[in-house]
Amino acid sequence: MLNRHQGFLIYLQAAEICREKKIPNNFTDGVPGKAWYYSFLKRHPTITARESMSLSFQRANVTTADLAKWFGDLKDYLIEQDCLDILDDPSRIYNADESGFPFCPKTGKVLAPKGLKHVYKLTNSDKTQITVLPCVSASAHYIPPMLVYPGIRFSYDPLEKFPEGILGRSPNGWMTGDLFAFWLEKVFYEHINRRHVKLPVLLLIDGCKSHIILEAGEFCQQKRIILYCLPPNSTHLTQPLDLVFMNVIKHNWKKEVRKFSVQHPGVVISKRNFAEVFGPAYHATATTEVAVNGFKKGGIFPFNPDAIPKSKLSVNEVFNTENAENAVVPSTPSSSATAVSEPEPALPSASKDLEPSLPNDGLSDILSLPKAKTRPVRQQKLPLIVSSQEMVEYLREKKMAKEKLEQEKAERKRKREEKALEKQLQKVNDTYVLLL
Repeated sequence: MLNRHQGFLIYLQAAEICREKKIPNNFTDGVPGKAWYYSFLKRHPTITARESMSLSFQRANVTTADLAKWFGDLKDYLIEQDCLDILDDPSRIYNADESGFPFCPKTGKVLAPKGLKHVYKLTNSDKTQITVLPCVSASAHYIPPMLVYPGIRFSYDPLEKFPEGILGRSPNGWMTGDLFAFWLEKVFYEHINRRHVKLPVLLLIDGCKSHIILEAGEFCQQKRIILYCLPPNSTHLTQPLDLVFMNVIKHNWKKEVRKFSVQHPGVVISKRNFAEVFGPAYHATATTEVAVNGFKKGGIFPFNPDAIPKSKLSVNEVFNTENAENAVVPSTPSSSATAVSEPEPALPSASKDLEPSLPNDGLSDILSLPKAKTRPVRQQKLPLIVSSQEMVEYLREKKMAKEKLEQEKAERKRKREEKALEKQLQKVNDTYVLLL
């Protein structure tokens, strides 16, 4: 049920359309009401009220052709490396992705006495969150997750209540290149080696900066790990962990936080007890069904580029600049342009706005979408195969160039300091001469 303000915005929008299209109506003061809204939905059963999701401009520009090219390039590379059989073996396909877990998630509604104006929940005062790096194969082999804590030294064991977890540390609690290289060598490779997984294996990651490092490329190249990036700005479509696992574990995390708050009144989530609360949420999520469904929805295993629903890419009909002029509202429930807010339920009354003279056939003639604004999208050629020889050489050159730049910067700083010291010495000498 949506609030009165959202319903009022719908009425104003309908009134504006009537004025622009010069549609005759008998609305009170030209603005419809609730009765018109429910009559409108009754006349157009293909439209329903939905909660819209946020989508960045970059993700909105991903097309079916982009995804088809990525799937084709992946298959061609595996053929080139003579390991196309990976796509038929779910035990050799892995996906790793990190996500932040805040100490104070929104846990939903609670029961409270009627008439109580303020209902509070005791939480931590800061915005701290722990980064978690899970990894799973298409055959549901879960690598122990790494929990990245903010800070370097601890006077206690953060993973005391979650011993199977891997402890990671960084100054701000975010994933770094050094941590990712450590995870590859000491966690991922050791566990697949202990399990005797046939090499080479395919490890799918996103194009995060901390993943594209020389150390990771060289190590994966030596150990026959194909470190392959998912298509840019499309992890919500192709990344198995994003599609199922992350949604389920975030839901379970909220449940465990709420459960912990009930069982421990006055105690808030902190770095000391985070693992204790996170452990049950992870165990409830790390199931075979969750892993298998994630890879299936992303079209990774079974390998199927057509597994991604076309409805997830329908927004490109609006943001595709080539077709923006002819874009109209599709007459389907999935249309984002008709995702309107539902006002509070009420029985239609016999008012003036009960039967406006709006056309009943074809909404595309009324609700034509405006032309999408063209924005310059920087075409960034992201590396796809971090473990390839070309990428390793590129990263090595980039690292050498960075080191050279840092050396030049340090040399300039040294010269500035020497020059400043000479000026100070000269000033002291001049002062001494004057005193003599």
